[in-house]
Formats: sequence, structure tokens, C-alpha cells
Amino acid sequence: MIEYKFYTDEFCGKAISEEDWRGCETFASAYIRKHFVGFSVEADDYKHGICAVAEAKQTVDQGVLESQTVGSWSKHYSVNSVSDKDRLINAAMLYLSEYRKGVEWA
Repeated sequence: MIEYKFYTDEFCGKAISEEDWRGCETFASAYIRKHFVGFSVEADDYKHGICAVAEAKQTVDQGVLESQTVGSWSKHYSVNSVSDKDRLINAAMLYLSEYRKGVEWA
């Protein structure tokens, strides 16, 4: 398990609250184990990959904030232009591309 302190101090993450971290980190760990192979769980690339996928998962769950108004407060979340699947794999690939399972077809 990647500690929240690593997420905030080393990865410099701010998108996930400490309260939500465990669920996002658990999902990200399982996702990476499913789609990537041959990495060391102690390696920084792995830890950064977990953090990136956890943030992507948070975005998928919340939607992307498109606009925000302060007077008479409102928020508007857009329909994601990037598929949820692509958002997750792209986040992981930033750090773990050399460990990808199988062949990726264009």
C-alpha cells in the first residue's frame, strides 16, 4: 500500500483527500496489477503510477469540472471527452509504459 504521505509529499498530489485516499489507492493497485507486469512494488515508477491512476480514478468518479460560478454558487461538470478507460491507462502509462502487458493496437 502506498501511504498518503507519499502521495502528497513525493508525488505532490492534491486532488485526493486523505479520507478518500485508501479507496482510490486500492483501486489503482488492482488496476496496475491487472494491466502491467514485471515491476517492483518498491520502485518509484510503480508508486508514481499508483498515484497517477488514483487521481485519474478520482476524476472518473467526480467528472471533469467545466465551469464554476462564485456568486449564487454553481458548478458544472462536463461529459468526459476522454473515455474512462483511456484516462486510467494514460495515467498509468506515464510511469509504467515499459511494463505494459500484451500488445496495444492503434
